[in-house]
Amino acid sequence: MKYLKLLCIIATCLLVTSIFTVIPAFSAQPPVDTSTYYVGTIGQPARLDPGRAYDTASGELIQNVYQPLIWFGSKNVVPVVSGGDYNLTASDHADLTYPSGYVPVVATALPIITYMNGPLGPNTAELWNFTINPNAQFQTWTGPSGAVDGMLKRNVTTDDVVYSFQEQMVMDSPYAPVWMLETAAFNFPTFAYVAPSAGNGANGPGGYSLSDEAVVAALIQSWCYKDPSHPTTNVIFNWSYPLPLSAMAQIMSQTWGSIVNKQFYVAHGMWDGYFLPGWSANYRWEPDGAGNRTPIDRYYGTLFNGSQASQYTASTPNVGTDIPDMCGTGPYKYEYGGWNQITETWRLDSDPTYWGFWANAGDKAGNYIHTIIEKGVDSWPTRKMLFLDGEFDGAVVPRANMFDLLTSFYVPLAGLQLDTNITELTNEVVFFNFNVSASSAYQSYEGYPGHIGSADPLFFNNINMRLAFAWALNYTQVISQAWFGEAYQQASWWVDGLVPAAAKNTTITMRNLDYNMMKYYLSQAIVNGQNISKVGFETTAVYNTGNDQRQIELQSIANAFAALGPQYKVNVLGLDWPVFLDNMNAGNMPIFCLGWLADYADPSDWASPYQQSSGSFLYTQITYPTAMPADQVAVDNEIVDAATQPNMTQRNLEYQDLQYKFWLDVPSIPVIQPVGRRFARDWVHGWYYNDLLPGLYWYDLYKQPGGAVTNVDLDVVHSIAPIATNSTIWIYYGQMVQSDMKPAMFTFNVTVIRHDGAGLMPTIISLERDNITALTDYRRRQSSAATGYDEFNTSYGINGANMNVPWPNGGWVYIEGIGAGTSGVSYILTAAQGDVLPADIIVPTTGSTSTSVILTWYEDGVSSTLPGNATWTMGARVGVASTAGTAWNITNPSTTQVTLGGYNFTSYTVTTEVSHGSTTYQKYAALLIGDINLDGTVNILDAIALSNNFGKGVPPAPAACDLNGDGQVNILDAILLANHFSQSIATNHWT
Repeated sequence: MKYLKLLCIIATCLLVTSIFTVIPAFSAQPPVDTSTYYVGTIGQPARLDPGRAYDTASGELIQNVYQPLIWFGSKNVVPVVSGGDYNLTASDHADLTYPSGYVPVVATALPIITYMNGPLGPNTAELWNFTINPNAQFQTWTGPSGAVDGMLKRNVTTDDVVYSFQEQMVMDSPYAPVWMLETAAFNFPTFAYVAPSAGNGANGPGGYSLSDEAVVAALIQSWCYKDPSHPTTNVIFNWSYPLPLSAMAQIMSQTWGSIVNKQFYVAHGMWDGYFLPGWSANYRWEPDGAGNRTPIDRYYGTLFNGSQASQYTASTPNVGTDIPDMCGTGPYKYEYGGWNQITETWRLDSDPTYWGFWANAGDKAGNYIHTIIEKGVDSWPTRKMLFLDGEFDGAVVPRANMFDLLTSFYVPLAGLQLDTNITELTNEVVFFNFNVSASSAYQSYEGYPGHIGSADPLFFNNINMRLAFAWALNYTQVISQAWFGEAYQQASWWVDGLVPAAAKNTTITMRNLDYNMMKYYLSQAIVNGQNISKVGFETTAVYNTGNDQRQIELQSIANAFAALGPQYKVNVLGLDWPVFLDNMNAGNMPIFCLGWLADYADPSDWASPYQQSSGSFLYTQITYPTAMPADQVAVDNEIVDAATQPNMTQRNLEYQDLQYKFWLDVPSIPVIQPVGRRFARDWVHGWYYNDLLPGLYWYDLYKQPGGAVTNVDLDVVHSIAPIATNSTIWIYYGQMVQSDMKPAMFTFNVTVIRHDGAGLMPTIISLERDNITALTDYRRRQSSAATGYDEFNTSYGINGANMNVPWPNGGWVYIEGIGAGTSGVSYILTAAQGDVLPADIIVPTTGSTSTSVILTWYEDGVSSTLPGNATWTMGARVGVASTAGTAWNITNPSTTQVTLGGYNFTSYTVTTEVSHGSTTYQKYAALLIGDINLDGTVNILDAIALSNNFGKGVPPAPAACDLNGDGQVNILDAILLANHFSQSIATNHWT
């Protein structure tokens, strides 16, 4: 069964990787295109409306097009280390404290803050007064007629600023980040919120229905409004329940603080800016009735009441069913159609008339990024190939695949920069759905393999089921295998780096895989009258495709239940990112894995999404009050109180208590807090790290290519010893390849340098290089007494007395030596240029006065014009034998030998990557990844060898089966083998 299971794993990995064909190059690199930044990523943005988008892929796109009133001003640029790593320290992180870490953007200055008496006591409420920057301008955009239509660049007004924030509260989407604004303004996360202690809105905050639109309108207008004394220049925010100052500044600096163009929004069918009767029915949670997608992302022809929603129509030029669109004040401009969801590609171009001036961008000397192109490439082998070829400047690198880019744990391939020790305000969590949608294709069932009854949407509303899963995760294995030790286990939603650190509960027990605890809670789980420990179950756990860590985390849980008994079945399924998010919001997934990037570095940003019934995650997990933890009423009340508790000692105690209740209730399973790595090509400059940014901010980046590097040698030295006198030695090249990485400008030389014994050295009479264009079209060179040399024979038979059977798909060059020579004299045997250099070099040592010699020869690869950061490779399978029947081992490089057809063959590669502006380079040797049996191809034989040793340590398992070198033969090795399946020495990218 183990064998069959592993083959299924490998087959699944192969299916995932094979359905993505190798895409053609889409960039002009190399040479380096300094004007364009190319990114290879996984997944795609989900929304383009700053008030609705709530994922990092969307946030990265938005933060380059839109701008907030204030933003992060601390930019500690990290040095570029080519072919090495830069280990980040605390001082490299951006300053997130207020006011030192912030600068005005669409405002002229940081806000003037006035303290007032508020619901929490004297001087607890805050008025923030911003003066709007008179120079800030919106980009042009295409109007409903399909032309610019008068929508030219115009200055930001106070109407735009007020609209930007009020519109979010008007929409009041439960899936959006507006909860942070509403909490600080009103002490509830959404107007629809009903305080659990009250049961309705009468005695508690929130709980406003559509019929309460006058009350809601008054609240919104009393929170954000134009300064009555300076209505054309100033905007005021009224925070009745403010968080600590640094947390408030962080909230206002994020993408949901973006200033949007009111005209642009209204034209697309967003809120019209008026609180006329009926506004709530038209715009609250509308037009789709759930607040899931706004008219910025999807075309809606009519409002909820049937009236016209948008100035656009379905027949408007450039407008179809979906019209994702953007119009901000930022340095980059989005053109309609710049996000192709079919090809998974999006593009931004610099706005040439950006009001913030391009003189401040990049290196401040005119070098900056003009165009950004991100391409979704889910297949790691393809994404890696494009990254190493230089066609991507940066790429998403799954932790399980990072060794493809490393020569050692902290040393990347030359031409790459690596930043390590990036402590991140993020985590990985496994979530339960307490009430799965009845229409979901993914359900849970009592009983396996035979289901008892129909699907059970409330399967994980049973706390004993959640606890059984909580004890099924092998944290030790996950941290080792998925994160290679670069992660911390956390007992709750807490992540280190939140302020203050005293709010962390350090007394909670860390869970880990425990079969006895699993058995106990399964025995206590009575679901629909069935004892799960007796009948079993089947359910589905979902992750976003391309995220190997999340796949491994969910597979760890599935493996634990499989080991517990065949009656427990957890299916692990991958979905594309936008599809994954839609399924999450629709409540379709029984179990799913996701991460959370801090909105702001305060515990309130973590307790709310994970524990509050209206929180960003828990809201999607439960259908209040049908399914929720038993003590949810008390938890919700404590979260509301802790967020704005002015007594910091009491606040810390409440958050510690909430972490303990989270551990008890298990609404989700905390997995790890990762320590991040960043890979990029070493021509990328200007990068800095901010814990809260969702992605790159290209305005500060630039690319600096290197100059040409000439006459760089790639040398491999081989020796065989000792050689008996009067014997003939065959140095046999079964296969010799050059990488097809750019640039393909190589000259290969095979050079006899010397022998290390006393006596005579052979003299070369004849030599010929066959310029073979394909491995299936090889020729042979024959030297004969009749013709001397230079006689071609294109037949496939054996010719000549001293000729041996060629290695499959190989060839040879015949050399006969006579006469005298001197030790240390160089003899150039062949020089050739092309894709393949097969050779059978026969070197007679007749006439030597020594009883034995050490024969040494060199292989050289030389380029006369090698651009900076280029990669080039020699690789071969070389064997040596003699007429005496001796099979010779080859040293330098020394790798595992394999005897084939009487020869001892060594497979090796040597790669040089040249740093820009320098003649420095690295050389290293590596076997073809996944070629366990050294037959030159990664195939089913290697899969069987891996299967036979699956689950073993090294030893007793052979080291060759441990492909990633972690001491275990496991799923990570199976994934690596699958990623290289069908590759051979002749076709492999040797890096």
